[in-house]
Amino acid sequence: MDTVNEHSTDVMTQAAELFTIFGETFAPDSIGGDDAEDLVAQGLEQYARQVARMAITAESSGYIGLYNVCVRYQKVLEPFAGSTTLSEDARIALRNGQPWS
Repeated sequence: MDTVNEHSTDVMTQAAELFTIFGETFAPDSIGGDDAEDLVAQGLEQYARQVARMAITAESSGYIGLYNVCVRYQKVLEPFAGSTTLSEDARIALRNGQPWS
């Protein structure tokens, strides 16, 4: 029983960190000023790394459904690797977890 609780705690910790990064990076009023491009690029990289960490934790904990969601979302994030700017449409699509054209 302790192992199940430990796995759940690990996954919840990873999810909390993911939501924190998401909020800091993609909140409408968090991006602005002269260093906005650097902040977006850093935030996207950090966010993508956290999704990968969460996928690993989910898989090792036996949460295969969550693992699959993370892997699928990683594919949504791939086009933004190294990106420095996000349009409002891309930001909304990321927030909703939807691919865009």
